Amino acid sequence: MVPPKKAKAQADEIAQLTLNIQKLAQFRAILKDMKAGYEILNGGYNTIKNLSEGNFKIHKSFLDGLMEVSPEVKKYRKVAEIIQYQSRLVKDYQKAWGRFQHSEVFKPSEIQYLSGVYARLLKSSLKNLDELTLVVTASKLRMSDDERIQSIDRIHAD
Repeated sequence: MVPPKKAKAQADEIAQLTLNIQKLAQFRAILKDMKAGYEILNGGYNTIKNLSEGNFKIHKSFLDGLMEVSPEVKKYRKVAEIIQYQSRLVKDYQKAWGRFQHSEVFKPSEIQYLSGVYARLLKSSLKNLDELTLVVTASKLRMSDDERIQSIDRIHAD
């Protein structure tokens, strides 16, 4: 037979062991719930991350497309007309300027005035060509084809 003190100690240890087993079961349940919660959060995070990355890629693709110039815009008839007008303007200026300088019809002050007029005209012409180059060159401006056509029409009207 077991002495009563030893039996009491063993009973206490068994009770403690039973409590520890119950605590372990509770911790396992808590851990299982935490893991399920983590998986839900992680899944939600990954879903949101994938959606935002997809949304970003769509916007990036759209915005990158605005940096490109379509062949239709490059072949737009008014582009060639603008270049021809500007070229003709320079040629006409050179011819007229030569005639003005060698003509005895104009006073020096009038020739100086004409020089200023032609200088402003050439400056405006170069500005138009620079602007046209920006509009029809890829990676220079972020514009839709409609915006590019409108800009070309405006330059053409100048």
